[in-house]
This record gives sequence, structure tokens and C-alpha cells, in this order.
Amino acid sequence: MSYLAAAISCTYTTASVLTTFLIACSSCFIISVFAICGCVDFTRCWTFFLFATIGFILFSFTCSLVYVFFGPQKVLHTVYGGIAAVLFMLYLAFDTQMVMGSRRFALSPEEYIFATTQLYMDLVSIFLILLELVGERE
Repeated sequence: MSYLAAAISCTYTTASVLTTFLIACSSCFIISVFAICGCVDFTRCWTFFLFATIGFILFSFTCSLVYVFFGPQKVLHTVYGGIAAVLFMLYLAFDTQMVMGSRRFALSPEEYIFATTQLYMDLVSIFLILLELVGERE
């Protein structure tokens, strides 16, 4: 995933990569602090995440069909990226609460490698989605 992020980042300007990195870091920090200190238990909402993911996959297929038959649509691309960013930020809050425990569902200490992989994938996905939305290509 790191090589993919590096290869994709090479196609964007340095300023847009740094700006996106700062936006992604600050949003991930705020989401993680809220997930740790907030009163909302995201682990109870796993059915919402399931149906939101299924809905997002169906929306992705619809966007693909629109792209094939009508060509690229800037508004549809922006809506798709916005939904993806919000969904992955919710995943980050969910995974953070799973790692921290003391909620309805928690990961055991034996699953910490899996947990760090989950958090890493959330962070990189958020960065790549935001880079696609706000980045300028060279």
C-alpha cells in the first residue's frame, strides 16, 4: 500500500501532496481523539457500516456505468470521493474504538497486529481519497 501511495503521489504537485498530507493528518487526529474521548460508541453501529459499505459499492457500480456510457463527470466524481472520504473516516473512528477497547466490541491483545494494519489502511485510504479530491496533477 505504501508503494501504491508513493506512486500515486508522484503524479501530483509537491504542494498539493503536502497540503493533502496536512489535511489528512489533522482530520485523522481529530477523529481519533473524538473516538477515544467522545461519548458516541461507533462499535454499536456495525450494521450501519455494513449497509453503508454495500450502498457505497452499489453507488460505485453506478458511477462506473455512468463513466462508461457518458464519460467522466466532475460532479459525480466529487460526490463519489466525498462519500468515500466520510465512509473511511467513520471506519477510522470505528477501528480506533475497537483498538482502545472499553466499548461494546473490542480487539484482544493478540490482535494488535491486525489492528495496526486496519488503522494503517484507513489512514492511507483517507490520504489517497483526499489527494484525488483536492490534489493538482503535474
